[in-house]
Amino acid sequence: AHRPCAVWRHVLGTPQSADQKLFEEPDGLFYVSMDKTRDGRLLLVSADSTETSEVRFLELTDKSGKTLEFESDVAAEGAAAPPPKLKLIQPREFKLRYSVEHRSDWLFITTNEGGANNEKVVVAPLATPGLEHWKPLSDTQGEPVLPHDAKRTVSYATCFENHLVVKGREAGLTQVWVLDMAGKGPQVKSVHRVEWPEAAYECGLGPNFEMETKAIRLAFSSPVSPRRSVSYNLDTRKMTTVKETPVPNYDASLYATARRHITARDGTKVPVTLFWRKDKVNVGAGVNDAPAAPAALHLYGYGSYGMCVEPSFSTRTLPLVDRGMVYAVAHVRGGSENGRWQWYEEGGKYLSKRNTFNDFVDVADALVKAGWTEPARMSCEGRSAGGLLVGNV
Repeated sequence: AHRPCAVWRHVLGTPQSADQKLFEEPDGLFYVSMDKTRDGRLLLVSADSTETSEVRFLELTDKSGKTLEFESDVAAEGAAAPPPKLKLIQPREFKLRYSVEHRSDWLFITTNEGGANNEKVVVAPLATPGLEHWKPLSDTQGEPVLPHDAKRTVSYATCFENHLVVKGREAGLTQVWVLDMAGKGPQVKSVHRVEWPEAAYECGLGPNFEMETKAIRLAFSSPVSPRRSVSYNLDTRKMTTVKETPVPNYDASLYATARRHITARDGTKVPVTLFWRKDKVNVGAGVNDAPAAPAALHLYGYGSYGMCVEPSFSTRTLPLVDRGMVYAVAHVRGGSENGRWQWYEEGGKYLSKRNTFNDFVDVADALVKAGWTEPARMSCEGRSAGGLLVGNV
């Protein structure tokens, strides 16, 4: 099969002929992957298609961290023994997606179950992980925490010793939420969203391999700020820059970024990211914080496949803004900036694809009316599938 389709168990020092097949996926629409939970207790084996997923697990250690022995490990030399058996969490159902994390005796499951198109986090006991046992992630008073919301997307959850960290989107931007857990159970004591210094940015989790930690690595970038790795204390919320991508001859203090929301013709609010050089464009001197005089402006758009155009740092925009242009990104429907369901599945593909084109035109018109630019001084760009956008407008 020209896809990952099986998982085998190999004991170091033994011949490959002695390997045991733990799982094989016969359906060509599904790709198989495996991972180990951060605490090392579970091996997770996932079979995923575009719209459906199914996860199994194998316990590798007990609660104390002691490695478990399997029947094949203790069988007499030359004797045949069955391979370890994976436990199924929830049998596949068409269009049911879920991914799994583990902490103590609980599974934290990110899923679209129950019509949660933008996904949510539920919990289930490790001993009885099936859907009938999935319960909302709640605080100590029983109130739901980060429940499904049309204005918020949950991408995945990551477990640590005393915290749960959730990556997602809100207000059109990537976000990270930190949940302080109440003991070893699934209840949440408090929750906060990580705050960043820019109005437009991209953030996410960095490599975090330790379960027992109070500080995690996060990644941050904005049109003004080159990508940086930061250490974030989960308790004190103190953020320390560990490393920043060096950009020769670049002075971030000369540049600024802003976020605006344009009302499209059907009433939808479309996010727009603006980036300019402060000594070239006098933003704020005009009406509604626009430039004192219309500036040259380059408008970029994509809006396809549910892919987001993140407001992150890019050296290719610097030659434009250094020459006095405003660089603008229209986060039009067809991406997933405001939720995969409403921005792409429902609002940006098939018969709704026209929203992509209308949003781009409406953003351009609004920027002209707001005094940011004028038609004779505006250019536009779309690459790859964004070429479809620009070709239509």
